[in-house]
Amino acid sequence: MTVMNIYNFMSFKAETMLEKEEENIMFDLLDRLYIIALCSANAFIKDEDGAVDLVTIVVLIGIAVVLAVLFRTRIQALLTTLFDTIDKGAEKAVK
Repeated sequence: MTVMNIYNFMSFKAETMLEKEEENIMFDLLDRLYIIALCSANAFIKDEDGAVDLVTIVVLIGIAVVLAVLFRTRIQALLTTLFDTIDKGAEKAVK
């Protein structure tokens, strides 16, 4: 082997080792990101605060709908009176 062939072989070997080291670093980084993603997903699934908040919101909306149905006629009368007053006030403001 000539000196040039030995140099080329050694530089190729060094580049291959660097590429493998970089590849190992990337795989380590991907492994860490995967583990973080799994832990975050598990924490999100096991977190029950969101479920309790959702149930609370659904119950409050249900109560609002029931109250609106029970007091429908009074709400209609209130809105009719309110809009009549606004219309009369607007007519006076235009004149």
